[in-house]
Amino acid sequence: GMKVNPCKKNILKKELNNSFYKIVITERISRQIRRIISLLGLSEIELHPIKVGNISLGILREGELIKIES
Repeated sequence: GMKVNPCKKNILKKELNNSFYKIVITERISRQIRRIISLLGLSEIELHPIKVGNISLGILREGELIKIES
């Protein structure tokens, strides 16, 4: 396999049937988050990217665009 930088994982909230995690990666590899979740023995339902590089995405809905100023 390929060696990548380590990620950080924090539990944000735990409910009866759901847990919410924040996973921070420093490099984006195809399906990396899904592989991490699988290795931890968890099942993945939804992913919500919040930041790419130094660009904060905020809360975007599917298909919504934001203007990025340079």
